[in-house]
Amino acid sequence: MAIDNYIKASRLDDGSAWNDTHENLGRALELAISVNDATRTHDAVTANLEYVDRTSDDDKIGTYCYLFDRLLPAKRGPALTEAQELQLVERFESKFAAMIAPDSNWHAEPHGPQAVGGLLAAYYKRRGRLTDRTRVLRGIAETQERRATIGVPLMGVLFLDAARRTYQDAGLREEAERVQRQAQMLGPEAIKGMEATTAEVEVTHESRDQFLAEIMKGGLATAIVRFARCFVPRQSEIIKRMEERDRRFIAHKLFPMIKMRHGHIVAHMGDETGDPDGKMVHETANLLQFRGPWMAWTLQRLIREGFTTAQALKFVKRTPTFEEDRPLLVERGVEAHLRGDYVQAAHVLIPQIERAIRTGTFLSGKPSNTAHRTGRGVMQFKNLNDLLQREGWSVRGARGEDLRMYLMATLAHPKGMNIRNDVAHGLLTDSDFNLALSERILHVLFAVALIRPKPISPPDSGGGPPEPTS
Repeated sequence: MAIDNYIKASRLDDGSAWNDTHENLGRALELAISVNDATRTHDAVTANLEYVDRTSDDDKIGTYCYLFDRLLPAKRGPALTEAQELQLVERFESKFAAMIAPDSNWHAEPHGPQAVGGLLAAYYKRRGRLTDRTRVLRGIAETQERRATIGVPLMGVLFLDAARRTYQDAGLREEAERVQRQAQMLGPEAIKGMEATTAEVEVTHESRDQFLAEIMKGGLATAIVRFARCFVPRQSEIIKRMEERDRRFIAHKLFPMIKMRHGHIVAHMGDETGDPDGKMVHETANLLQFRGPWMAWTLQRLIREGFTTAQALKFVKRTPTFEEDRPLLVERGVEAHLRGDYVQAAHVLIPQIERAIRTGTFLSGKPSNTAHRTGRGVMQFKNLNDLLQREGWSVRGARGEDLRMYLMATLAHPKGMNIRNDVAHGLLTDSDFNLALSERILHVLFAVALIRPKPISPPDSGGGPPEPTS
């Protein structure tokens, strides 16, 4: 009775009760399939097709796209006749062809062709019709390319990136590389067109001085340990901040972010596919930016109180991760920072930090090398990204995960600061090698030097400093 009456009611609707009717027809189809009623399943399929014929609007894809998922789903669906299936596919092919035509209005709004074409591409893949799938994906990508020529350069880069991914999905490598290069050419203009947003935060002299006084309690040696520990953010606190932000500012989730550097998109912040650390890396790096001034004040205070290269070297030598043949290199790097040669400081200290992390992996009982990708039995050292993966991380203890995420966020992840990779690949300009960058590298050096075979003894730790305001 329910099936029959849902179908009868749908024939009385001219579209004015679309929300209710299209859901009711879906319910009728589900019921017919659930009781294995072939006749009523056929009737429900026919009623769905008739209703879309009567009420769909070509400019509103929501009024008909649901039909494809309902009648030709990826998994178990209704048993369509060959004629019904052909009719449905041809219907969507016709709409898709009109959308991707160069003279259509859809090139200014390519999300419609992407939605309709995406359904067809998935269907052809399931049916093994790969030539048709490639044809459809090419049509989507060409629409995205045309959209890239409209409006500001930033939108052009975004749509060219979408076209690149679509061509890549279709296996059209040359086309993907072509639009990738176009996006790379457009990238600098896109970055120039972006407007900076600033926010001011007032920090009183009293709060800063109180924080520095807590850091310096117990003398310079203890203060160095506090400096190293204090500016490694606690992941538990970052999670609390995120929860509070999400509770107070719900709308921010509606706008997925991208990160652009060096003239191209380096990260899609909302895409966590194959990137379990990406979200926390991004949040950690954001917090580091806010706490940067506090770290700078602390380091400046240490230097004013007599911090020297010798003291830095003494602290670093206490960890077995920095090997005995490395002190001269560490010394040269710290000296370079203290005399303002930030280019030398970065290029000398970063490799020593990476080497220390690799040595720590080996000392923990795990291999620090891996088979070369050629598969010819040749070994190579693991790169920094592999060393910092959660499953391979060798530092345990209450703050082991905090340190791992800090190193990931500062050194080796595109959603973070990515300092190591930017320096190694020659992506930084003269002005990028500045005091702030060098201070961050120096702190990372000290943070890695916290790694010990056992926890630091209580007399050395000097207690915990207050968290810097951010």
